[in-house]
Amino acid sequence: MKDGLPDNMIYAALEDEQGNIWISTNRGIVRLNPADRSIRLFDVRDGLLNMEYNVSAFFRGRNGQLFFGGNNGLDVVYPDRLTGNPIPPPVALTGFRLFNKPVKPGPDGPLRKTIDHADAIQLRYDQRVFSFEFAALDFTAPEKNRYAYLLEGFDETWIDAGNQRMATYTNLDPGAYIFRVKAANNSGLWNEQGASIRVTIQPPFWMSWWFRLIVLGIIGGLVYLFYRMRLERALAVERTRTRIARDLHDDLSANLSSITYFIEAIRGDSKKKMSDQAQKFLNLISESAMESQEKIQDIIWAINTGNDSWEQLLVKMRRYASDMLDSRGMDYTLEIPGQITAPPLSMEQRRNFWLIYKEVITNITRHAQARHAHISLTVAGKSIRLTIQDDGIGFDPQLASQRNGLKNIKTRIKEMGGDYEVNAAPGEGTRWRIGLKYG
Repeated sequence: MKDGLPDNMIYAALEDEQGNIWISTNRGIVRLNPADRSIRLFDVRDGLLNMEYNVSAFFRGRNGQLFFGGNNGLDVVYPDRLTGNPIPPPVALTGFRLFNKPVKPGPDGPLRKTIDHADAIQLRYDQRVFSFEFAALDFTAPEKNRYAYLLEGFDETWIDAGNQRMATYTNLDPGAYIFRVKAANNSGLWNEQGASIRVTIQPPFWMSWWFRLIVLGIIGGLVYLFYRMRLERALAVERTRTRIARDLHDDLSANLSSITYFIEAIRGDSKKKMSDQAQKFLNLISESAMESQEKIQDIIWAINTGNDSWEQLLVKMRRYASDMLDSRGMDYTLEIPGQITAPPLSMEQRRNFWLIYKEVITNITRHAQARHAHISLTVAGKSIRLTIQDDGIGFDPQLASQRNGLKNIKTRIKEMGGDYEVNAAPGEGTRWRIGLKYG
């Protein structure tokens, strides 16, 4: 039946002089044309005596007639006398249904004209269950007319409807479609042109182009507003940092410089009259003022937006190491590049990174008693690695863990989000490895 036969039970098969195969079944006699695989069914409505036939009850006569024996007698077929219906049947759309209810034409409905005169149907997105009714206008044997239909944009192949005269579709996506239907008469001759009608299912407003454009505009506006807020906030922070750096430089740093200058003036003017105790306190004040001024300069440098790049930090690191180590006459190797591809550090990270570096270099020049130092900064993957090594007297990390300098370094590395490794022992020098990941 899948191939068009009316029944799965076959009793006999005979070939006529034109090469057609005649098959007796439980629902009549079928003529099969092997060339185009077309099939025509003959039954009692065409003059046969039987609808059911017997096994092995068949014979082909010498004049080409075909004999088939059935329950009601013997049927004789004369293939050369069968002319068939040579006129393809006209096809018409006869009805349209929404949710299985007939739709009448009207100015506010999906049908503006009767279905047989309409060329298009407009449906809302929620009117997605609809049916078409159709008919072949051939009344020779209307019960033998056959139909096939196709909805372009949805169906991939024609759907064989047999003698059913309705096609139903459900839950189609919004879009444009064309419904086509064709029919065959009682002789199996198809009207390939058939009938057709355009079907448009309107999308809901949230799927329409103008709504999407509005949403994109709103999203774009929000993104731009967020960007502007972030930019304004960044500019405000930058202005604040610049102002603080300027104020620290102009006021506090200048005052500390004045204190140092006045101390030197007092020391030079009253050196012979001043007691040793007073001279000691004066020296302490001078050292504290100079140390405070140095720390203020570090803070000013850290918050100055002009120093946010790695380039400025690397220049400062090379200069500081050279100045400090050259002042001690120490031999050293310095492998710090002029620029790296890592993203800039935040202000707090940059300040901690600099103070860690400065503390380690200062310890080498003041306490290590080293002859040689090696300093390198490398980038591998998404990690920055700073290595500082000397051949000095070293120290015991367990005994030195309570010293402020070492505690400060560890605290700053933690605040910076980095990691470290320190290898040191008395008489074997010291090596710091400090890492910082990004990205």
